Amino acid sequence: MSLNPSPWNSLEIAKLVAGLLTPAALAAFGVYIHRVTKRFEHLQWRSQKLIETQLKVYDDLAPQLNDLLCYFTYVGCWKELDPPAVVALKRAIDKKMFLAAPLFSESFFSACMEFQNLCFETYSGWGRDALLRAQFQRREQARPSECIRHLLCHIPAAFPATSSSRHVR
Repeated sequence: MSLNPSPWNSLEIAKLVAGLLTPAALAAFGVYIHRVTKRFEHLQWRSQKLIETQLKVYDDLAPQLNDLLCYFTYVGCWKELDPPAVVALKRAIDKKMFLAAPLFSESFFSACMEFQNLCFETYSGWGRDALLRAQFQRREQARPSECIRHLLCHIPAAFPATSSSRHVR
């Protein structure tokens, strides 16, 4: 009886398994790297879109906020703005800020709202517009023809009351 050694000993089986598992492991690793790369690209794309959207909102808000700053500090185009237009500007800024609030940090939103609160007295009565926290006298000197109509847009505390004048709210 002759013993024919089997060509399939344990060493040959190990070589075969290693030969098959190596390409499979490399393929699985390649798929994993591809998924990680795609996830990174998606995060990068999302961040880029967020920044683009933030810049669009900023491009809309910055000129309006600057107009408010000019109006309340009496520089730049403050003479060109009248109180009803400033109140309308506040409404437009509020709308944009509240719609875009999720896009910005809480500190940015808080700073914008604090600026608005420094410029306006809100909640002055049901159905009433926000009142301007600004001195009326300078505006009266710059545009005397419109002063009576615009007086109602300013808060009385923003300008000194005299005994002969009554302030209507």
